[in-house]
Parts: sequence; structure tokens; C-alpha cells
Amino acid sequence: MFIRFTHLRGLVCSGLLALATAATLSLTAAAHGSFLTTWSSAYPTSTSDNNVINGTGQSCALCHFSATGGANWNGYGWKMRANIQAGQSLTNAILNSTSFNSDSDPTGTSNLLEIQSNTQPGWTPGPNNVRYTTSGTVTGLSPAVGIQGLLDPCGVAVTYCTAGTTTSGCNASIAAVGSPSASGATTFSVLISNVEGAKQGLIFYGQGRSVSPWGTGSSFLCVKSPTQRTPVTNSGGTAGQCNGSLSVDMNAFWAANPTALATPLAAGTVLDFQGWFRDPPSPKSTHLSNALEIVVCP
Repeated sequence: MFIRFTHLRGLVCSGLLALATAATLSLTAAAHGSFLTTWSSAYPTSTSDNNVINGTGQSCALCHFSATGGANWNGYGWKMRANIQAGQSLTNAILNSTSFNSDSDPTGTSNLLEIQSNTQPGWTPGPNNVRYTTSGTVTGLSPAVGIQGLLDPCGVAVTYCTAGTTTSGCNASIAAVGSPSASGATTFSVLISNVEGAKQGLIFYGQGRSVSPWGTGSSFLCVKSPTQRTPVTNSGGTAGQCNGSLSVDMNAFWAANPTALATPLAAGTVLDFQGWFRDPPSPKSTHLSNALEIVVCP
């Protein structure tokens, strides 16, 4: 049986962390109740816990799938539970969880950096979360409802997928310059380099990953449908060489196309980008770059 405690930074849930039954751990109700106090002492300037408390009314969703706690953990809570089961004190269990990317978010950000960024070490957007119980795991779940603020750090560009190899041996590479923001306060462009020279191409984007073969060639379509195309441009450079490039100022594109996919931008939105360009001798007569994913900032 657990006791409900209060804390200056919010209400502590019943059985916070629900670390284990009394048969497996000799932890007292007071130890469970002191979790938020200990966590807040370890991270006094972070608002990750406040974002949970203010959004759900309790602190349990920092580590649990349920707003009221119980034996259902996210990756962050599961890691701390494992540390305590290994005999660590509550303080050490919290601090020794810092180097992990418990929510497996695409930015690869550690728990510590998430906490320092006031985001959630146990949650990532979309149906990409794992629920842990003593009897197994369930994948493909959405994050807990009501949490305020961003779940993952924004503005961190992550590349994924594999670029196709063109007729001239080019492997187009994507990169972000700046970061997207809902307020438009920051510059943001997407650049594709190492493109076949003197070819028509464009950059397109969507909201999610989906890897599938691009015909019978070596490229892969890596952005989930529906997608939004930006205008076609010429890559420049020299035909037969890999010195072409494609780029688009996304702030200018969104300003000129206010009904484009994902507009108006909202903080926390996940965007995925990829480049497309012509390569007539290839099996599909076109090729694709690798892909890039980034979270919109406020």
C-alpha cells in the first residue's frame, strides 16, 4: 500500500514509480513518496516535472504510462526501477539513469540533456513509445496525454536512411541550416549536396518515417505519406559530376504557401525531409538523397 504525498513543485502520485512489490524490494512508502523531492533536488532548474504535473495534475507520468502510477513504466521509469532493484539508493538510481536515451527518440538525446532542455526523458512524440511491465513490453504506443511543453528537444537535425548511388556514383547528402520554429524567429533551410550536376530536382517533406524501395534502384523513399513538394530547381554544377546541390528556404516557402502540409507550424511537430532529382540512366530515371528529421521549436 502506498501513501499520497505532496511536494512544493506539485502533487506526487500514489505509488510513484511503483518500483516493485514489497516481496521484491524492502522500500517503504516514504521512499516512494520522496521520489519527486529527490528528483527535484537533483535537477532544481528543470521544468520537466512541472510540465507533467501542470498538464496531468500529478507527477506519475514522468515515469509511468498512467497518470496515477502503477506497474506500467515508460523507458525512463523502467531504467530507474532496474537501478533500484540492483540495490542503488533513490538518488543514485536517478543520477545513474542520465546517460541513457530511455525514450529512444530520434535525436539520440540522453536523459540528462532532455531534463536540462525541460523535455521528457521518458516520452517521444507519436506512436513510438514502449510500455514496460514485469510481464513484458508493448510497443507502438502514444505518449501520456496532457503533458505540457515539448517531449523532445527541438531544432536538432537527425539524418537517417540511405541515399541511392547515381549513374555518376553520387550519394546525395541532406543537411539542415538553422532550425524551424512556430514563431518564425529562427532561419531554417534544407540543403542537399553531392547531387548529380545539371539535373532537375526538389526537396519534399512529410511527418514521419517510412522506408520503402524506390523502384529497383538503390534509393529508398524514407518519408511517410502524405508529403509536400517544394518547387523544382536545377542542381547546377557539371553534368556527370557530383557537384550539384538543391536548397530551399523553408520559412520563405511556408510564408508563400500558408496551406502547405503542417502549416501553421506548431512547436513539437516532427518534420521529415528528403531530396529527389533526375538521373535518366537509372532504373527509375530518378534518385533520392538520405532523409532528415527535426522537431519544430516554439
